[in-house]
Amino acid sequence: MDLLIIDELGYVTFDLTAAELLFQLLATRYETMSTIITSNLAFSDWVKVFHDRTLTAAILDRITHHALILNMLSAQKPRT
Repeated sequence: MDLLIIDELGYVTFDLTAAELLFQLLATRYETMSTIITSNLAFSDWVKVFHDRTLTAAILDRITHHALILNMLSAQKPRT
C-alpha cells in the first residue's frame, strides 16, 4: 500500500511485541512509502506508549527523518 495512516497513536499502549512489529512495519516503509501518523502526545511522551526508550527512539528516528511535522495546537480559547 502506498499510503498508511495511523490515527491517534498513543490512544492505547503497546506491549513490547506490538511495538517491535510497528517498528518493523515502519522500517520496511522507510523512505519508500508514505505514512501519516496523528497523535495528541508530544514525542517526549511516546515512551509511555511503547515502554522502551531505545525502541521509542528508533521508531521516532524512522518516522521523523525527512518528515513534515505539523503541530496542530489550537491558539483559540475554549468557548465558555
